[in-house]
Amino acid sequence: MPLSNVTKGQLIDWLTGRASIPATGTRYATLTSTLGTLTGGGTEIAVTRQALTAGVPSGGLASSTVDIVFTGLPACTIVGLDFYDALTTGNYKFGRALMQSVVAEAVTLSGGIGKVANVGAVSFVVVKDSTNVTTYTENVDYTFDYDHGTISYIVGGAITVSQLLHISYYYPISVTVPAGSSYTVSAGNWQLELTGYT
Repeated sequence: MPLSNVTKGQLIDWLTGRASIPATGTRYATLTSTLGTLTGGGTEIAVTRQALTAGVPSGGLASSTVDIVFTGLPACTIVGLDFYDALTTGNYKFGRALMQSVVAEAVTLSGGIGKVANVGAVSFVVVKDSTNVTTYTENVDYTFDYDHGTISYIVGGAITVSQLLHISYYYPISVTVPAGSSYTVSAGNWQLELTGYT
């Protein structure tokens, strides 16, 4: 999820005690036909922006609590979801590829390595045992290659070399729609995560 350079600067100022993050109220979602970058949003599809309702962050993660519904779309291919601080024009704050969730995909390790079925910029990975009781810890029990969807067990961790795992994750998709159609980003199917610093 790329944060804009402006948003990154505001977060850094707040984290380092230089300044407070300005309260700007509602964030508005829009659909895009290209992905945004650090300096600006993607190519916006001609659709009315919709207000975002986000839940209380937990564990560094927040998600939408209600569906985001776009109506009256032109014929287009949707690849991204961007967020601005105004209903029209405004400042690009952050965005991400359109995502599809996968819950508890069965992956059996072979030689300590496994791969999810949908690859390419996989995100929000949760790894559990086959009973969905034990949740494993990244960089303690396993490592995950997010670009290629590959999991590797860590010697000395809680995962065994040939274990059956259940892996939940999101992966990027594109959706082509005809003119006049609607598109819904379901509640919980949009997430914002802050993962620390490098």
